[in-house]
Amino acid sequence: IEEPASSPLIEESPSFLDHDHTTTSSRRLQEVIDDTAATTAADVKAACEQLSKADPEWFAAVYFLGVLYTFIAIAIVCDELFVPALEEIASEDNLNLSMDVAGGPPLAAGGGAPEIFFHIFWNLFSKT
Repeated sequence: IEEPASSPLIEESPSFLDHDHTTTSSRRLQEVIDDTAATTAADVKAACEQLSKADPEWFAAVYFLGVLYTFIAIAIVCDELFVPALEEIASEDNLNLSMDVAGGPPLAAGGGAPEIFFHIFWNLFSKT
């Protein structure tokens, strides 16, 4: 078996292993440690005291608007996308389900899907 001819580009390119990466990363790690050690608990406390106090009324208003926006968005998505798709799946052409029965299983599967996927991945990838 003949050895393949080596390319001049490969021979001329600098090797990744020739460069010492440990010195750069260890130097940066030492800088981070030095910066962290210079910060004392008193410095952190003084910096926190300089910050203004949070206004609970302002945050409550923003939180309420965020929750309201989320509920409106969910209602729009359900009315425009979920209900028509569910009606099509339950129609006489597909599963031939009554509309009373059609909503139960998808809602149950949708509510339990995160837990189901968690347990599937847990069983597949756990070391025990």
